Amino acid sequence: LRCCFHSLHPRTPRSLLHIAATAMAPVPYALRVVCALLALAVVQRCAAAASLYVDPLKGNDLTGTGAASQPFQSIARGANASLAGDTLVLRRGVYEGAANTGVVLNRPLCVRGEEGAESTLVRGSGTPFTTSASFEVSGLTFEGCKSCIVVDARRTGENASLSVDACWFSDVPVGWYAIHVEYGDRLNISRSVFVNGAVLYTWYMKEVAVESTRLYNFTAQGMFMLHYARSVTVQRVLSDSTGNCFYMHAPGRVAFADCVFRNSFSPVHVQTAGMATMARCTFSGSTSYSVRCSDSVMEAHACTFANSTYGTPNSYFWTTDLMVDMGSSFTGSRLVFSGNAGAASVSAKQASNVSLSQCAAVDNNAGNFAVFVCEGESSLAIERSVIANNTRAAAAYALFDCDACAEIALSGVRESGNSGEEATNCPISRMPARGNN
Repeated sequence: LRCCFHSLHPRTPRSLLHIAATAMAPVPYALRVVCALLALAVVQRCAAAASLYVDPLKGNDLTGTGAASQPFQSIARGANASLAGDTLVLRRGVYEGAANTGVVLNRPLCVRGEEGAESTLVRGSGTPFTTSASFEVSGLTFEGCKSCIVVDARRTGENASLSVDACWFSDVPVGWYAIHVEYGDRLNISRSVFVNGAVLYTWYMKEVAVESTRLYNFTAQGMFMLHYARSVTVQRVLSDSTGNCFYMHAPGRVAFADCVFRNSFSPVHVQTAGMATMARCTFSGSTSYSVRCSDSVMEAHACTFANSTYGTPNSYFWTTDLMVDMGSSFTGSRLVFSGNAGAASVSAKQASNVSLSQCAAVDNNAGNFAVFVCEGESSLAIERSVIANNTRAAAAYALFDCDACAEIALSGVRESGNSGEEATNCPISRMPARGNN
């Protein structure tokens, strides 16, 4: 082992044979020779890691060698000729058919489009890449494929990772996900675009990171289905779709930052999370809850909930911008709820605790619901905030709605221009505003 490690060090001035002779001197001669040969094979393999070229128009699977001047024609041929760590360079063109949409791998590989996603299209109804090892892909467009990339390391026990950069995914059939990863080490999606279809399904991942990615025209239930990930980071994501966006079950830690969600049914649902944070995110035009925190601990800062338009179900469960339930704890600061129609702004249910500071709820029309809901042994505390110009469909509906087992406390809250009666089911504790708010 010492021989192998020294031989792989790029700055080692000694020769491989000298290392074998000195580092393993106490070892029997035959074993020293075997280890030296193994180390030499490793060094030769590392030096041989290469780029293999594929060209759907000018390549040839029979006579091609994978060299830039003699490319293969199909992805499958290039993958079969590759060794661990090689890179397949796909030249511009359309890749379709079984030889391009059914590649199965068991070794690490990188695949990239030579001229980017605009010029390199993988199209078909199959699954282009299935692997049990680490995989990198960049600069490709996938169209109409079922589970474009599948990584499943259960059988090999390897810590497989997946990196997706600067790719387009479109028209994934109903019931399938563009990317499917199970029992992996790390997943990173960056600078990519997803259109028309569910995006991601993961199961038992160590780390999931999604950044600088855009989502359009989704109607699927659960575009991102993340189960049992230890860490999830979502940054600079833009979603403009009518489906569910992120559903996360039992993540260890979740962090959203600088994201925009437009016109979604339910943008974010975090369930049984160890800790979830959200910063500088915007939710607009939601048609169910914008954020739901279930059996979790969540902190949110400087987020905006605006112009949500809800239907008319007879339950607060589906008509709340911020839903906190199942014994969750939510702390929010500098949150803004404005322009929402037909729903509550904040609901605390099922023995949950919500604390809001330096927030504003203005110009909302709660329809047949209250602006703030607190039920089922829950508590709602609001301090140094503004609640102004909120209306309901009829004056009989309350600004605050709670049951006898709930607690609502207001401290330093400025209220003005609100219509309707206040809650009578439970007392509201009020402390006057002091100083500047």
